[in-house]
Amino acid sequence: MGSAYEIADPPDRTTCTPLYAAPEVLAGEKPTHLSDLASLGYLVVELLSGVVPFDPRANHKDLLEAKHCFAQKLSNFLPAEVVSNELLMNFCRKLVASDPAKRFQSAESANYLHDGAVSFQRQLVRGNLASSFDNDIRFWLSLLENFEPDKKS
Repeated sequence: MGSAYEIADPPDRTTCTPLYAAPEVLAGEKPTHLSDLASLGYLVVELLSGVVPFDPRANHKDLLEAKHCFAQKLSNFLPAEVVSNELLMNFCRKLVASDPAKRFQSAESANYLHDGAVSFQRQLVRGNLASSFDNDIRFWLSLLENFEPDKKS
């Protein structure tokens, strides 16, 4: 995306897209994997709402301020069907928390912890609402049906 770099060889100057940058990055701190999780959270919120979460015309100060209070204002921003799902709301809040220490501490924890994406996916499966999950399972089962193990061993 133009701003990725090897952790062992960081550039002299980092770049970002302000609308998707974590507040600490906008404040001039060094980006970390926790900053990336906040950026992912802003994108998730945009996908769920269909709207860019922040005003692209906002100045630096206003954008930083908006990001610091964004997690508390999510229920005003997201559609009612998202707001009514506490698992999904907690997942979003934890991704976009302004304090990096309050975010998921890794991509793995964002996916697998009890308040991570897997809990929401489990809820969809239990409610028979996970059509893409069902399609994935059908696809993998069809591959297994045609699988012939290597008989050389």
